[in-house]
Amino acid sequence: MIRLLAADLSLRDADDDVRTVAASTLLPITDVLASNLPVEELENLFDTLWDCLSGDTDELGSSTGAVMDLLGR
Repeated sequence: MIRLLAADLSLRDADDDVRTVAASTLLPITDVLASNLPVEELENLFDTLWDCLSGDTDELGSSTGAVMDLLGR
């Protein structure tokens, strides 16, 4: 859970490149997250991901693709 906390904090970072790396690191383990995370934590992760897309960030920013990939999985 510590790694997920680090990824969650990184997804909230103001730097677009940091959000890109955070989302990309979670991509290979989406099935593990979906099957092992408590519902509340999974909902928090989804909220964070949607916040990445709806914030004051540029829709063409580097993190948009990685976040969309993660949401898609």
